Order: sequence, then C-alpha cells, then structure tokens
Amino acid sequence: MTNYFKAGYDASPDVSDLVRERGILHRKYGFTTTEQGNFELSIPWVGTTNAIPALYWMLLYVASDLQLLEDIRSEVANMMTTTGKGADQTLTFNITRFNSDCPLLLSTYQETIRLTNSQVSVRMVEADTILSAGNESILVKKGNVVQIPAGIMHTSTATWGPNSDMFDGRRFIKQVEEGKEQGKAKRSAYIPFGGGKHLCPGRHFAQAEILGMVAAVVTGFEILNKNGGPVTEPNMSQVSRRYGQATGKPKGPAEKLGVKLIRREGMEHVKFGFSAQD
Repeated sequence: MTNYFKAGYDASPDVSDLVRERGILHRKYGFTTTEQGNFELSIPWVGTTNAIPALYWMLLYVASDLQLLEDIRSEVANMMTTTGKGADQTLTFNITRFNSDCPLLLSTYQETIRLTNSQVSVRMVEADTILSAGNESILVKKGNVVQIPAGIMHTSTATWGPNSDMFDGRRFIKQVEEGKEQGKAKRSAYIPFGGGKHLCPGRHFAQAEILGMVAAVVTGFEILNKNGGPVTEPNMSQVSRRYGQATGKPKGPAEKLGVKLIRREGMEHVKFGFSAQD
C-alpha cells in the first residue's frame, strides 16, 4: 500500500471515491506515504476480520426465521426507490434511512452483534477505584490496566434475562419499551464498539455496509442451504468466541455450511444501488 501511494495510483480515474478522497485528506494533513499505506490497510483488515463475519451471521439468523425474513423484506421495501424497467431496473437503498425507517432490520443487526462480538475494551486506571457488586468489593489501583470483555457482558443473564444466549431479532425493539432502569442496564452492557470517547470511529460505516448488503440480499434472493432446504439457525456453540476477537468466526458445522442464493421471482435482472442522498 505504501508503494501504491508513492506511485500516486490513488489519483487514477478508475479508483473508488473512498480511496481517492482518503488520499486527498491524508496529504492535506501531512501524512507520509508510509502512514497512508498503514491507514489504508485498515479498511480491508477491519472488513475482513469484523464486518464480513458479522454479515455472515446476520444473514444466517434472518434466513433461518421465515417470519423475521418476511417482515424485514416488507420493511426495506418501503424505503427503496425503483428506477428503470426490465433488465435496466435498479433498486436503490438510502443508507441514511436505515435507522429511522427500518427498526426491525436495525434490531436484528444489534442482536447479531450482541451474540457474536467478543471485543475487549482496555482502560488504564487513573486513580485508585473501588468496584462493588452486591456485598463484594475490589480495589483497582492506579496504574493498572482493566480489560472489559464484551462477550461476557453481552450474554449476562442478570442483564439480558434467561434467554441471553438465544437470538431474538426483536430484542432491541422491545428494549425501547422497557422501564428506564432496565433499559439503562442493557445500554451500559452493550459495548461491541467500545465505549466513551474511544468508540470505534468506523461503526457507522460498518453498519451501513452490512445493513445495505442484507437489505439487497433478502430483497433479491432466496437463501437456502446447500441442499436447497431451509437454513438452520446458528447457535452459540458454532461461534468461536476467542478472548479479544472482535466478531466471532464460525466453527464446527458452521465452517462448512454452504448456502445457495437463488434470485427471487421478478428479481432475475434487478440491479441494486446505494445512496446517502435524499
């Protein structure tokens, strides 16, 4: 990537707007070509290790629940625009409207992340602090490092209830309707992107690309297992939840799952587009 930027290839006319604009921004603020290369590598690295596995799990969860699948299809159909006809037909999703117009799609995404995310937040203790839980207390001394594992917090039965290890695509819609204290506890325990001022700056980008891809796939395709039957809902035993791993990777049967994507009737020639403009 360093050699790529040294040669100025990011200014080529066939380069994506994302790469070109990042290159312009980096040079504006005095980044060296080595620094540009390092930063640019973060895009495919994060996508491969985090966003792609999250997309994988979300598609499996949605495809394995036919009612959830149909409800999400109806939801996204109300916020897409259609241009052209026949082989020139394009369905366009405005990614800025997912949060406001697709609460079920968003809730399903949040629930997928809750179950498959295992990132660890790391904090330096700046002052002696006593942490208490019930009748137990512990002194955390200044200068020590505290590591906060999301995977444990995301599956705590004390916070999420007895079904904390089960998928519920509507869980985060229900959370909005819960009491103030219960809702606050869940918000505090949900840390897939870290917390405080150190929240992952790429979380909005990841969400937009994952929700956009899911919206396009469920709209245009049937998702079947490799034998042409229904997809089975994954469970926690199929998710590799290694300490510090951002999004869990498939293990066991899920590694060799295999699915078929078949164009839905009437969607044989449809193309998909994405926009951030109203």
